[in-house]
Amino acid sequence: MDDKLVPIPVRDMMCRHIGGKAPTAEMKAKLARIKLSEDNFTGEGLSAYKTLCAFIRSILDLCTEGDASWCRLVARDTGNSGRSNRGDGGMKNSDISVCKDHDEARATHQPATKANEDAENTEKAQASSEVATSWRCASLVIECKSSTSRDHPFSLPRASNGRLGKTPAICDKERDGAGSNRQAEKDNFLPQTHGAVKARSQISEYALHLMRSQPRQFCFMVVVAGCYARILRWDRAGTIVSESFEFVKDSFTMVTFLYKYGTMTQEERGFDTSVVEAPRHDIDEMIVWKVGMVEDGKLSPYHTERFKDAMETKWPIYKVTIPRENLISAAELEPKVDEACVPEDSSQSHSDIPAEDLTLLVVRRSDMWYSIYVASGWSS
Repeated sequence: MDDKLVPIPVRDMMCRHIGGKAPTAEMKAKLARIKLSEDNFTGEGLSAYKTLCAFIRSILDLCTEGDASWCRLVARDTGNSGRSNRGDGGMKNSDISVCKDHDEARATHQPATKANEDAENTEKAQASSEVATSWRCASLVIECKSSTSRDHPFSLPRASNGRLGKTPAICDKERDGAGSNRQAEKDNFLPQTHGAVKARSQISEYALHLMRSQPRQFCFMVVVAGCYARILRWDRAGTIVSESFEFVKDSFTMVTFLYKYGTMTQEERGFDTSVVEAPRHDIDEMIVWKVGMVEDGKLSPYHTERFKDAMETKWPIYKVTIPRENLISAAELEPKVDEACVPEDSSQSHSDIPAEDLTLLVVRRSDMWYSIYVASGWSS
C-alpha cells in the first residue's frame, strides 16, 4: 500500500485536484471570522471532534446560503460513538463524516449503540451529532489523531514549542542526513512504526468502504494530527497526499478546502453521476416483471431467493444506463480462427444488440454489485 501513496505540495493539491468555487472577497471576510482554539487540539482529549464538527458546519453553512440549501452538507461526529461502544476502539468508524443533510442520510446514520439502550437516550442521541458512520451516505471523512499520539499515519513537522511531543516522524523536507537514500526519504514521509502502519491501514479501509459503498471514481479525505492536517485524494490507482499544513493558527488552507468542497458538484467530489438511484416506478415495474416470471415458472427457486434478498437489502437500487453504441455483441466476443469466422454481413454481428440503450437496475450485496433487472430487455 505504501508504494501507492504519493506526497505532493499543498498548492498542487488545491490547484490541480480541488474543484468547487473560489470564495469571493465578501465570503473570505465571513470565513476569516471562523476561528479555532489551539487548546482543543493539544493533548489526549476528544473535544477536538465536537470542535472540528462545529468548525466544519460553520463553513459548510456558508456554502449553501439561499437557493442552494437543498444540497447542504453537514458534519457529524462519528468517532465518539465508535470509541465508546465498539471493541475495535473505533477503528471501523471514521472520526467525522460529512454527508448530505436530508431525511435518508439522517435515517442511515444511526445513533450510537449505547444511546439506543433506552428511548430517552435514543431521543437525545438523535438530537446530537454523534452517530455511527454510514458508508453509503458519507461524502467526506476526516480522521483525527491526538497531538501526543505516536500513531500518526504520516510524518509531522517538529514543533519548537513541544506541542506535538516527540514523534518518530520528521518533516517531509527534512532528510536528516539521508541524502539520496530513497528508503530513508520514504520513511520520513511514511513512518514505519507499528502504530503508523496500522493507522495507514485504517484510513485505507475507510477509502475502501467509500468506494465500494457508493458509485465513486475517487474520494477525498482529511487526516488531522494535533494542529496539523493533510488532504488525501484516493482512487483505484493510488493516493496523493498533500504536505502537512497548520490549520489552527492559520486556518486558510483548511477553510478554503472545506468551502470549495461544499461548493463542488457531485462529479468533482468523485461520484459517477451516470449511476443514479432507481425511481420508484422502475422498481415497481421490476417487481411486476418478477411476479410474472415466477408465475410462469421461468425463475428457478435460486433466482427467486436471490431476488428476494436483493429487494430486502437496506442498500439502494441503482439505475445504470449503457449507451447502445458502447454495447458489444456476443458475436464480437467469440474467438476468431480465420476470416471464415467473420460474418459476411457486418450487421449480423450486432443482431443481438437491442435497438435502445441498455438500462440495468443493480443492488449491492456484501462486497459485490449484482444486476437484478434489465429494464429495456426484460430479462434477469
